[in-house]
Amino acid sequence: MGKFVIHPIKDRDSIPYWDYLKKHEAHLQKCEDCDQYRFPPYPSCPYCGKMGGKWLPISGRGVVFSWIVVHQPLDPALAAEVPFVVVYVDLEEGPRVVGRLKIDKDKVKIGMSVIAHYEDVDDELSLLNFDPA
Repeated sequence: MGKFVIHPIKDRDSIPYWDYLKKHEAHLQKCEDCDQYRFPPYPSCPYCGKMGGKWLPISGRGVVFSWIVVHQPLDPALAAEVPFVVVYVDLEEGPRVVGRLKIDKDKVKIGMSVIAHYEDVDDELSLLNFDPA
């Protein structure tokens, strides 16, 4: 993968998420009151309103909820990689996340099982992507 021009803005709530990905670990916030995992990171639980939450490891397993094929990338660094598949994944733990799926665009299916794949973009950024399970 080429060097990205565009990087996410890391804020107080999301810094732990990005720091875990740099270690090739997936962690999400989990509410200590209602036990719901959440994504994206928030200062409080969107389900019950409790402030805070623990960062806990997740399995990295999920199923494809929806997908698209990118033909025109937003970042010029990805121009040589089109077309590629971007999936919306229902994680085992509940939340939905977005990532690339390393698969031929004709083989992706809604409901297919996937597993986390960590991709180092550069020294500052690692992404949560997926492989077929």
